[in-house]
Order: sequence, then C-alpha cells, then structure tokens
Amino acid sequence: MLLSQNKKAIAWKIFIMATLVILSGGLIIGVVKLWASELDEGQQEATCRFFNEMRFAAKEKNPLNFPVGPNMCKSIHKEVPSEDYEQSTEGAKKEIRDLMVRCWYMWLEGEYIDMLNKKTVRTQPCFSCYTFSIKKDIEPFTIKDMERYLIGAYDTEDRSNKCARNGGGYCYNKKCTNPLYPKDVSSTKCGEEELCCVAKETKDECINKGGNCLPSCAEDNTYTVPFSKWNCARHKMECCIKPDNYMTYLDYFQADANGKVVFIEDLEFKPQENDIYSITFLSPGRECKGACWSGIIGSLGGGIPISLFLTPYVGLPAIGAGITLSLVKLGEVTDINYLLVSEYEILKNKCAVQLGEEK
Repeated sequence: MLLSQNKKAIAWKIFIMATLVILSGGLIIGVVKLWASELDEGQQEATCRFFNEMRFAAKEKNPLNFPVGPNMCKSIHKEVPSEDYEQSTEGAKKEIRDLMVRCWYMWLEGEYIDMLNKKTVRTQPCFSCYTFSIKKDIEPFTIKDMERYLIGAYDTEDRSNKCARNGGGYCYNKKCTNPLYPKDVSSTKCGEEELCCVAKETKDECINKGGNCLPSCAEDNTYTVPFSKWNCARHKMECCIKPDNYMTYLDYFQADANGKVVFIEDLEFKPQENDIYSITFLSPGRECKGACWSGIIGSLGGGIPISLFLTPYVGLPAIGAGITLSLVKLGEVTDINYLLVSEYEILKNKCAVQLGEEK
C-alpha cells in the first residue's frame, strides 16, 4: 500500500514538473533540447528513455490523457558495423540486432499504446530510432540470415547460490567437489558446515553463475548456447550456458505480448551508400483495429508482403527450435506496438515519420 502511494506521489510530482516546463513557455524546452543535442549516442538513448518514463508517468495523472513534457528522442544515423563491432558481416548483423534492442528499450518496451500521439488515422506517426547504411566491404545479407542472432541468448538466470562476494558461487558440504568450482571463498550465505565454491579464476563470471567457459559452445553437449554478457577469464574462451535457461532476443520484444517484430519479406542489406535502412517504432491505439496501419501493412512497398518472426510466448526455446517466418495479415495488427525493420525510402511514404533532431 505504501509503495503504491509512493508511486502515485512520484507520478504526481513528475506531472507537476512537466506542467511547469510547458507553462514556462518554449524557452526552457528549447534550452533542454539544445543541451540534449550535445550528448553522445549513449546519452541520447538514455535521455530518450528517461523523458519517455517521465512523460508517460505524468500521462497517468493528466486529466487530458496525453503525455506531458517534450519528446527528447532523436533519430541516430549509423554506418554499420561501427567501431565497437567486428568489421565483418557477422558484426553488422549483431549491431542491427542490438540497435533493435536499444530502440525497444528507449520506448519503454512497448508498455503503453499510442505513444506517438496519433492525430488522425491517415497520418499515423512512426518514430525512426535509427537509420543506417552498410559499409562497402561487407557482404550482402538478408533478414533470414539474421535469424540465429535474433533467437540467440539475450538474458539468462543466475541459478547459483550467489554466495560469493563478486557474485555467483555454489554451497557444498565441507568440500568443493565439483571440478568447475574447486576454490572456496569466505561467505555468510552458506550453511554452517558448507563452503562457498567458485571457479579457479576469479574473473570467470560465467562459470561462477552457472555457465561454462569453453573454446566453442558448438563443441559441448551440455553448455550449448553462447551468452556474451558473462565474462570468461581467458580471452579466447566463450561463455556457454545450458539450453533450458535463457531468453531469446525475440522473447525480449514479444514474450510479454506488448509487441511484435516485423520485417519486409526478402529484405536484403546491401553495402551501397544510397541504400538507407530504418529501425522504426510503431505505436497504434486501441481504436485502430488494423486500420491505422492499412497504408503500411496492406501496401508496403507496392504490395510486398510483410513477414513476422514468431517465437513461443511461454518457456525459453533452444536455439534452432523451429522458429519460422509467417505473413502478417491486416486483421492481426491490433493494439500492440511494433518494431519494423525496412528500407527507409519505403517507410517514409507510408507513415508520418518522426525523427526528432537528427544527429
């Protein structure tokens, strides 16, 4: 009850602050936007997320039922793969996947509907989080080629006893008997006659939290799924986890039923300067019932069909678990949000594209 009251108080304070910003005129908003224009890419993404949280928290307390405060999101243009990724086709695929994640995160994982303030059905807005081109020396690839990256491990559960100071660790009676965890460390989280057992190398986070560090996950029968967010002590080792303990990237977009990922069927990414692609957030309202996107879904690219990657809503599928493409029908476009990956030229003629202030 107290937590609920605190949330309401915070939401009300945010509403008041945002209202004061609006009432003070465009000067403050202009100053805030000028400040935001100087931020680097990561800061811009964090600012977009923060202001969306503020705007929609305030919306719940606003009797007029619209987001309060400025939209501080900006479209960011990139040349893929950027310096933070391997300069290869594989690096380009990983970066496109990660840009999709960051777009969905900035727009609050699709938690709300009509987040872009639709004014009329014919001018349904959409927000291009990123536009990007492919570097010249990268081999062309299709959206189908990206499938294994989208069904890869996005997150996993730490199933250890969490007894070690740096995280992870397993409690064993009197002796560390598992060869993966041969070293004991001091801990107050195990039983009286138990030891907290960890990997031989302190930096083997992957092992301490229930995975294994191997030359290749493909060579193991137990730890078969690569997971890049846990570290291994040795540089050339790969963190591998069990196939019954992970959430895919598609689960992140789709498993909570807030959203879907949509691609143009047979979309090809080509390394040419005049080919620009977009990762776009779509947010129709409940009143749409498919009509808002008839101009996009029904006739995108002159009748080119749209494809949707499907993934189970329940459970954590293993890699290669038969996830396939299927067509999105007009009647299936309902009151959830969408992440669309397409050529920018096709997109901009089908909805009122919002870009914020381009970087």
